Formats: sequence, structure tokens, C-alpha cells
Amino acid sequence: GELLHWEVPQLSLTGRAHQLRDVKWASCSAALSWECQGVWDAGSRLGDVQHADQSPDGKALATAHGPQVKLFRYPSVAAGCDRQVYEGHGGTIAAVRFTTDNQFLISVGALDMCIFQWRHVTDAHDDRGGHGTLRMVA
Repeated sequence: GELLHWEVPQLSLTGRAHQLRDVKWASCSAALSWECQGVWDAGSRLGDVQHADQSPDGKALATAHGPQVKLFRYPSVAAGCDRQVYEGHGGTIAAVRFTTDNQFLISVGALDMCIFQWRHVTDAHDDRGGHGTLRMVA
């Protein structure tokens, strides 16, 4: 897998990817990105992480990793970085997405066809850039 950058007005690939590494993007939903390097476990294959989403406050990164939802600090560039792992789906998760108010994370199962809503709990007093925790909402 590779990450390609496009010049939209010209509809052409750009060869200037190195110039884009420090750009602050409005969101991050690509599992193959600079910000997501640390979400890949040693020995991971290309399809092991199906989707990623950055929280609206820019502090957390959620991934769909097989049947698990994983929560990281954003950005997650170091191998083996801290994470929290959540289970509930009966198979591969197709996508994860934070709500615009940063209160919830939605995960959609590809095989079980279930939609889970997770409460995204953050600590307002955490000045270390904490990514919060998730709690399944019934």
C-alpha cells in the first residue's frame, strides 16, 4: 500500500508528498498516513487496520482493527504506542467515526452488520493530551 497525494485542480498526482508531511489536515481517516504509523502492530498486514478517524478535538485517534476498536493519542507515530482496546463486534469492523461534538464514536460492523455507539469520555483536566476512554452505550 502507498499513500498518494493529488493536485485536485489539475487531476494529477503530485510528487511533492515530502512537502505535505507537516500540513495540519482538517481530519484524518486514512489508516495509511504519517499520523497513523503507530497503530500498526509488528507483523501487521495491509488489511489489518480497516479505517481510522481523528477526534474533532484533535487528541484521539480511533481505528477499526479487525473485530476491535482501538483508541490512541493523536498523532500516533511511534511503534508500540499506548492504546486502549474495545471489543463487541462479531467480526471485522468496516469503519469508525467520531461525532462532530466529540461525545461519541460510532463503529460499523462489516460482518455482523451492527452499529455500535461508544461514549467518548475525556478528562477536561488532563493537560497531557489524553485521548480519553470509550464506554459502550446500550
